[in-house]
Amino acid sequence: TKYVGKDQYLLNKVSVVSADKEIKGGELKPYVKQQPNHKTLGLFRIPLAFYSLSGRDSTKWINRWLRKIGNPPVIYSPDLTEKSKNEIRKALENRGYIHAEVEADTTVRKKKIAVKYRVIPHSPYYIGTIGYRIPNDTIRQIVMRDTVSSLLKSENLFDRNKLEEERQRISDLLRNRGYYAFNKEYITYTADTTVGDHRVDIEMNLMPVPVNDGNNQVVYKRHETYRIKNVYFITNYDPMRGEQDGRYDVRDTVFYKGYYILYGSKKFIRPST
Repeated sequence: TKYVGKDQYLLNKVSVVSADKEIKGGELKPYVKQQPNHKTLGLFRIPLAFYSLSGRDSTKWINRWLRKIGNPPVIYSPDLTEKSKNEIRKALENRGYIHAEVEADTTVRKKKIAVKYRVIPHSPYYIGTIGYRIPNDTIRQIVMRDTVSSLLKSENLFDRNKLEEERQRISDLLRNRGYYAFNKEYITYTADTTVGDHRVDIEMNLMPVPVNDGNNQVVYKRHETYRIKNVYFITNYDPMRGEQDGRYDVRDTVFYKGYYILYGSKKFIRPST
C-alpha cells in the first residue's frame, strides 16, 4: 500500500456469490469492471511488489525501471463497482432472470478493501409459444422447413443471447439460399411478458427492405435472390500488387464452355484445365 493515497484503498479481493446454485459466481466475474492486481501463481502480487520497491524520485533510473516492470496498485473505485453491478444485472437479464438484483458489500482493513458482489437472481422467465410473422412466402417456407434446427424451444430459458444467435442462424440460412444481401438486422422479435407464470410468448418478425424512392420517401420492397451471372478465371493474378485495378494484366480473353478465362502475357495453362 506504499503508493495508496489518503482516503484511497487498495482493491485487495473481488468475489461474486449467488443465492441460486444454477448461477455460478465464476461465470459472472468477467462482468466485474475492476479486478485486483494480478497474483503470480495465485499467491504473490509480484508486479505490484516491484512497483512498490521503487522510490519516489523518478529521476533515478532504478526507480523508473522498477515501475516499468511492475504494476501500480489498483485503487478501489465506487463508480466502477456500480458499473459492475449494472453489467452483472444486464448479463442475468439477458439469460432470462429479468428481475435479478445485485448488491455489493465492502470490507475495509487498514488500507485494503474487499468487494463481494451478491447476486439474487429470482425466478427466471421461460419461452412460451413461438410464432412467425414472415410476409414473404418463399422465405417463410425456407425458415419453417428448418425449424428443427431452431435454437429457440418452448420451455427453454428466455435467453436473449439465444435470440441473437437465432437471428444470425436464419440470416446465414437465407444467404446460403441466394438471399445474398440479407442480414440479421431484418429480423426482430416481439416478446409478450403478460401471459403470466413467468412465460414469454415470442413472435419473430421479418422486415422488408427499406429503400429511398428518390423523393426522400421510404418505400419497402421484397428481399431478392441473387444468381451467378459470369465466372472468370484470372490466370496471372498477383495479390501482392497494391492497386486493385493493377493486380492482373489482361492480354487475351478466351470463352470456354461458359467460362471466361483471362490470360496475361503467357498462356501457361490450358482452358480445359
